[in-house]
Amino acid sequence: MESDYFDRAEVEEIARDFRSAESLDARDKEIMVFAEKTALDANRVAPEDVDHLRAHGLTDKEIFDITLAAAARVFYSKVLQAMDAEPDAALAATNGLVDLVELRPG
Repeated sequence: MESDYFDRAEVEEIARDFRSAESLDARDKEIMVFAEKTALDANRVAPEDVDHLRAHGLTDKEIFDITLAAAARVFYSKVLQAMDAEPDAALAATNGLVDLVELRPG
């Protein structure tokens, strides 16, 4: 079961640049592209983007789940920013990893 998860080095690789991360297969990279597009500017998501994921074998339910996950993460981040919330001890302990994550307009 442990092999089903990414180790820290792989997560760092994905956070730095998921497009070139060797730990992600083509399907996972396409999911990341879609999630990024959804998070950065959901108005740009087009039917062709959904069709592209279908062509990579994803079901409509899976695509919906990806969309919800990306949107929920943006919502959560915006609430924390608006409230000027400080991370709890568990989150603060991940700062080395969190620092890798940078929002880059697409």
